[in-house]
Amino acid sequence: MTAKDEPFAALAEALLTLEQLDETTFRSEHGHNNSVGMIFGGQFVAQALLAAQRTTGGWPAHSCSAYFLRPGNMDSPTDYSVEIVRDGRSFANRRVVASQAGKVLFDMLCSFHQAESGPSHQAIDIAGIPGPDDLPDLQDYLRSRIDRIPQQEVRNYYNPLPVQFRLVDADRIFHLTGKPEATRDFWIRFPPAQRIAELERHQPLIGFISDFWIGPVANELHSPPYPEKVPVFTVSHTLSFHAPARADEWLLFRVESPFAGEGLGFTRGMMFDRAGQLVASATQEVLMRR
Repeated sequence: MTAKDEPFAALAEALLTLEQLDETTFRSEHGHNNSVGMIFGGQFVAQALLAAQRTTGGWPAHSCSAYFLRPGNMDSPTDYSVEIVRDGRSFANRRVVASQAGKVLFDMLCSFHQAESGPSHQAIDIAGIPGPDDLPDLQDYLRSRIDRIPQQEVRNYYNPLPVQFRLVDADRIFHLTGKPEATRDFWIRFPPAQRIAELERHQPLIGFISDFWIGPVANELHSPPYPEKVPVFTVSHTLSFHAPARADEWLLFRVESPFAGEGLGFTRGMMFDRAGQLVASATQEVLMRR
């Protein structure tokens, strides 16, 4: 598959490519764009997690908590400095700071855990949710309603995207039926990740896709749907990993926003595989500035 046929074919490899400058410092030359012309936040999450992993004994991460401090320039390399906070018998803790030209852009704490036996339960399921095979791709859905959805509002979705979306209850999400709700269910997958064989390397890639379409849910009740949306900007992002998963396989992201106030919106999401197993969960705080 050529870059012309699939512009994101090598994106997974690009995200997972870090040059090691010294024992705890790594550099990325990649700058994945987003709709506002800065480095996509999911790239910071993915690469900071990857840099931290490179300093551990191979344990999987179980949680990370990050703050976005400044926008990233897509034309400049990003350096990830890892601080080894603690190495224990079953846990390892790291702090990762991402910077460009000496300016700190992103700060993340993450924890790694050696798997061990213990009680287990899952108190939520996805029974009754349509599977991805029963739903159209986002672009096909939009083309079928081209006369009902203002095209200037969704034109970015027609451009090539690194991920695939299939929305549950898309008519409500695009304000064609029902009342606005601060919830959104969608299937997501990252096709470039099919080129990554090692399961442990999919963890940073799931971190990458965990930043898609979670923050804007906080704005659903407060922004007129058309002709103008009020943007949101991510302030913080937390992520917990519950079970291994591949980023190129369909994952259901169930997102809700239980609160917004004082200029900030709070969202949380749970990510399930097709078998219904909870594989990851995330929360975000976003700035809601008009």
